[in-house]
Amino acid sequence: MVREDMRTGLVFEESSRVQEVLTPDRRQRLDSLTPRELHVLFELRAGGGNRLLARKLGIAERTVKAHLTSITRKLKLGSRVETTLLSREVFADQQLMGLYDPKGQ
Repeated sequence: MVREDMRTGLVFEESSRVQEVLTPDRRQRLDSLTPRELHVLFELRAGGGNRLLARKLGIAERTVKAHLTSITRKLKLGSRVETTLLSREVFADQQLMGLYDPKGQ
């Protein structure tokens, strides 16, 4: 499947792994995240608590918690553990990494 990333304008062919991880429903939910929420989700893949995430992102712990609550709700997940696992899954593949560039924020 050939896909154009609307945020970056890049066109690439998705592997079957990418298509499996990013189902249309999941892609739509990920697209609903704000750039900052995507950044929090990206950093969440490494694990760690809210304090560590806050330090990495340069924001308050309460803000991290608010972002994680919003992300979990928007992605229709049941817990932080599910959110962390999804983050690892989404950002594990190099093609998927191309969907989000933390330095481009």
